[in-house]
Amino acid sequence: MTKYTISLIALLSAVLTLSSAMAQQEPGKDITVIPALAEGLSVNNLFQSNMVLQREKPITIWGWAEPGEEVTVSFGGQAQTTKAGADRSWKVILQAMPATAEPLQMTIEGKAATLTLDNILMGDVWVMGGQSNMQEPIRNIENGNVEIAVIVHTPETHEKQGFPSGVTSDHVTSHT
Repeated sequence: MTKYTISLIALLSAVLTLSSAMAQQEPGKDITVIPALAEGLSVNNLFQSNMVLQREKPITIWGWAEPGEEVTVSFGGQAQTTKAGADRSWKVILQAMPATAEPLQMTIEGKAATLTLDNILMGDVWVMGGQSNMQEPIRNIENGNVEIAVIVHTPETHEKQGFPSGVTSDHVTSHT
């Protein structure tokens, strides 16, 4: 009986350890992505609540509605209206906006439905592809100290990287 109890405790411990390790390896696994859609009106699944849109670039939003339906997209104090084509697709282009610290709301309004996307920020969007080591801090990679030194000693890149003026290696390592 003791043998089975110890084995059961060891198994339970291993499962809990593995669960904890997997949770740490899968950031965002508890986030549910829900497409913004309503009867007859939808926006491409790229556009979600809690997103960041690229600052200083025109903002293209697109989706689908009933053919000929007017669709109005309102965001950051501006609004654009368009009509859905025969293939149901629509697209608007909003003016570029600066980075924001306060979250914004976007509404997509059709004839019979309104979609609302909340908690949207304007900032820098980085699209990366790679392997599971993408989350590795720069300081841990080969020649990481050299990369950090280049960033620290190149003031013209500080604003682009989101670092304050007078950046130090502490700023860089805390961002990586």
